[in-house]
Amino acid sequence: MDMRELAQKLMGGGSLYVRTALAGAYMGETAVAEREVDFPDWARVPQPEHLPAIVSDIFCERMSSRKELVICGGGHISKPVCTLGHMLGYAVTVIDDRPEFAAKERFPEAERVLCQPFAQALANLPADASYVIVTRGHKDDAACLARILQVPFSYCGMIGSKTKVASVMQRMRELGYTRQQLDTVHSPIGLKIGAHTPEEIAVSIAAELIAVNSVHEASLLPAEIMQQLLHNSGRMVMVTIVRREGSAPRGAGARMLVAEDGSCYGTIGGGSVEHAAQERARDSLGGMPELQEYELGGGEASHLGMVCGGRVTVLFTPIAAQQ
Repeated sequence: MDMRELAQKLMGGGSLYVRTALAGAYMGETAVAEREVDFPDWARVPQPEHLPAIVSDIFCERMSSRKELVICGGGHISKPVCTLGHMLGYAVTVIDDRPEFAAKERFPEAERVLCQPFAQALANLPADASYVIVTRGHKDDAACLARILQVPFSYCGMIGSKTKVASVMQRMRELGYTRQQLDTVHSPIGLKIGAHTPEEIAVSIAAELIAVNSVHEASLLPAEIMQQLLHNSGRMVMVTIVRREGSAPRGAGARMLVAEDGSCYGTIGGGSVEHAAQERARDSLGGMPELQEYELGGGEASHLGMVCGGRVTVLFTPIAAQQ
């Protein structure tokens, strides 16, 4: 599968497991699947504990075209959570059944603000989204959680005192949800940093969101790269960091697309290494996939002006023109 086909599959949202060969006869080839058994033989390696990762010369990652954060409740904590979520690159949806709280002007950074009953608004949940439950009471908390537990999610956190949380969890058990399912919910929500104000609580929630999602973080295919893959018929080269060692601006899964006219979309961290990779990509148009290492400190890196002390391995994947 080439990158154009992958972009088509990611158009509808959600995420896919992607594996790319970094050596051998399948060098540069990409396979996509929702289950392990659906991968071709060359791509079947043990699922790594953390993603993205390299296993037996196969780059394993989970890819998405967007990160989604759904905030259930439009109260005082929701506002800074929405702001931080937007800053972290999430497409944010806020839900509340009260018009004065579900107002677009109250949440200018949100992509969507829905004034609907929670069960109705959550009827069509985005796959692999992150959910923050901060409604005004345990009844609404329970309604939201009962719906969210029915779909795969990247993160789910629910605010509340120990008494309130215990009441909601008891209701979930009565509805038939297992202890294993309930243990995936982070409640009380947020990292314990001594937060008191709405803004401090939002920071603790955002920190927990980062900590949880970093374990199996989806490699994001930015909208600008998606648009080029879907609509630019010319030759291009996808530049992907597949390994980071030590200190570097961007980690594995970061991507940059270099078009035949020299235009660049996305980033692998900026600076001299990105410039060098752009030059290499232009030389790779119409060629074969290849790996290149860049050191970010000492020795070879001195002429690049990088002193971070790390190293990145970059995969260059040429994309043929469409007829």
